[in-house]
Parts: sequence; C-alpha cells; structure tokens
Amino acid sequence: IRLDPIDQTCRKHLDQAKDYLLNGQVVRQHFPSEACWHLETLARDAGTHQGDPWIVEPDPLLLIVGAGHCGVALAHAAASLGFRIILQDDRPEMARPSELPAHTFRSYKPVDQTLDSFDRHSLVYAALVTRSYQQDLEAMQHLAQRPLLYTGLIGSRRRLAHVMKMLREHDIPETFIESIDAPIGIDLPVETPEEIAISICARLIQVRNAACNRPASMDMETTVSLEC
Repeated sequence: IRLDPIDQTCRKHLDQAKDYLLNGQVVRQHFPSEACWHLETLARDAGTHQGDPWIVEPDPLLLIVGAGHCGVALAHAAASLGFRIILQDDRPEMARPSELPAHTFRSYKPVDQTLDSFDRHSLVYAALVTRSYQQDLEAMQHLAQRPLLYTGLIGSRRRLAHVMKMLREHDIPETFIESIDAPIGIDLPVETPEEIAISICARLIQVRNAACNRPASMDMETTVSLEC
C-alpha cells in the first residue's frame, strides 16, 4: 500500500485528469518512487494496453438524437448507469436543461456538429428516438461516418423498413445498416417512455459489457490517495 499526500501538484493533476476524461481521452496513472502521482494521456487506441491496472478510461458517451418523451426518459435512465449524456434536438422548446440529469450536454446543433465537439471520444453509443423519417436519415448519414460502438433506432416495423430503404437509396454502407439495432432495445412488452428507456438501457449494458473483454479499469477514487 502506498499513501501520497494530496499537495498542490497532485490537485493540479486531478484537475487535468478530469479535463482529459471529459474530453474522451484515456489516461494512465504513474506512481514514481521519487515524485508525486501523475498522469499521461494516451492515444485513442489505448485499449490495446490490456491488463494495465493503471489505465483510466472516460465514461462512455451516449448520443441521444431526439428530445421528446423517450429521449428525456432515456437520458435519466442512462445517466445512472455511468454514461455521459448528449441530447441532440434542434427544437429549443424541447427538453430544457432543467428537465435533464445533471451534466447532460444539450445540443441544438446538427448531429455532425454535435459529434465534432466530442471527436476525441472513442467510446460512443447512439440512440435515435426522433420524430420523423427525415431526422433518422439525416442523423444516420453522419453517424455512418463515425466509429460507434452501438447504433439503435426506434420505430415500428413499417417505419424501420422505410428508413432502411432510404439509407440504401442514399448509399449508406451495408455493413453500417446491418449493425443498426432496430427496433432499438431488448424485446420487452413496453409502452411508456420510461419502459422504453429501460429496454434501451438493457441493450446498452449488454453491448458495453460484451465489449469489456479485459479487467475493469480502476476508477480515480480508488487509485488516488485519500485526503484527510
């Protein structure tokens, strides 16, 4: 067991770590014998450093496209599961920040501009709970160009079939179309927005845990010395 005092230098490193992780960067902690605990940032593919217990990864990013009842319910449900939430919708009257979980990033910009703000983040999930075919198509055209861990699309069988047809007509890669989880979420007899959100979150957990094929990274609070 090693205990280090939290001095001004360590406080500076903690603030840097927070900024790095919020920007989607991976960090590695160092505990040199002759100096204070400190950090270094790693490249996006830092996931190749499997087995390193001092790697700290950012929270996965969940982009919710659509700020209706289902989008707001999903934001609340997923926030409690460790996802950093981005809620995108161009309608300013929908889902005001006061209605959303703390630290939710509410974007009124198009999907591509919203994602540009988080282009360093490599752990991105997308859930489309939009109001129309056109929003689905516009969002998918941008999402197909991004490295995503998951893409889900809400809708009836008829609507989903129409969206898939439009995607193919717009030359969206077939590999991306086949990867879309549609209808979104696990198969549950759901009706309310809150129930739909639980179904989607269950799928997100399933995908996230399946991708974690290495020991879980230790979080900041367990690897940094306690302040007395």
